[in-house]
Amino acid sequence: LERLAILKQAVQALQNQHFSRELQQEATQAAHSLTGALGIFGLKSGSDLARSIERLLRSDAPIAPDGQQQLAEMVWALEAELHQALRRLDQPRSGSVSPLLVLIDSNTQLLQKLTKVIQAHGLTVQTAMDEAALSQLKASLQLPSPGDRSAMAEPANALPDVVLFNFSLADSDEATLQGLSHLIDQTPPLLVLMCSADGSLTSRIKAAQLGSHSFFHNPDVAAVLRGVLELRVCLQPFSHKVLAVDDDQDVLAALQALLEPKGLQLIPVSQPRNFWATLQASSPDLLLLDIEMPKFNGIELCRAVRQAPIWNRLPIVFFTAHSDAATKAAALRAGANDLVEKSLANPTLLNRLFEQLKQSQLKRAMAAIAETPARPCLQSTDP
Repeated sequence: LERLAILKQAVQALQNQHFSRELQQEATQAAHSLTGALGIFGLKSGSDLARSIERLLRSDAPIAPDGQQQLAEMVWALEAELHQALRRLDQPRSGSVSPLLVLIDSNTQLLQKLTKVIQAHGLTVQTAMDEAALSQLKASLQLPSPGDRSAMAEPANALPDVVLFNFSLADSDEATLQGLSHLIDQTPPLLVLMCSADGSLTSRIKAAQLGSHSFFHNPDVAAVLRGVLELRVCLQPFSHKVLAVDDDQDVLAALQALLEPKGLQLIPVSQPRNFWATLQASSPDLLLLDIEMPKFNGIELCRAVRQAPIWNRLPIVFFTAHSDAATKAAALRAGANDLVEKSLANPTLLNRLFEQLKQSQLKRAMAAIAETPARPCLQSTDP
């Protein structure tokens, strides 16, 4: 609302012919800030309006009378959008920790043994033997329809730590894979461990269609248990730190309101010159960068991170109001993993951040699984 007041002041000054260069710069920055802040809360139409206002105000030439009228209409429309959003404003709710889904391909003996071993480690287990059980799990998660990407509702009942699902990749058709993909594709997404007796390329391609997940070919009880225990660590709430660098304090505050209820701890940096010291002190799991900032821009910061071996694999996502092809290409050349437009922040930003975190977690978990020796007491002779 403070940014909106500046834009209304600019409209009034233009009408009274008292529009100064200083007010133009202040109004341009206000519109730029609103583009990101409104996008974070899913107000895409408001974010698009703010972006159009910013473009009009950035002109070096005097704003013509028709441009002044256009500016006034867009500011009025933006004011109506903001007040409508405030009327329906609701506090975000934190969700429960989702279960780890273990898909076991036609091996009921392994499934039964796993249930006992996982329970012995203090985890709750639910066994699903058919498609009806999959539908029941969907209902317990209270998933929205495929086209509804609104905020997730909290499950009515306590969810198990691990769900063991008897699922054959070889026998699955396109409809079954789509249904399973809808179950997995949440915010945050379910982590999945796939155990298959069929290690063919066809089965691996089907598994890859479900996203970035761990695939075990002919595992024994010990191997699956190691995978379960490693991946369960990734599911703990508030275990992920996101270092966000943006010179706009309002955007950082909005990011905090969006991310922290989803289990992401935000570490804000509003002064790019403080970035490196904060990076070393906080050891984040993901870096979120704006592009247009004073002193050091996001592209420069990204390059500096990628040159340091210790941070070379840190997931980096650009969060910017710039959507042109040249900006995206520059971000990728600098070493970014992804780029999200501020006008598309909610829920796109959450989805992209969790996808990057999941891929990073899986790489670490799989490396730990490969390095961890099997425990003799848990080994099985099952094929």
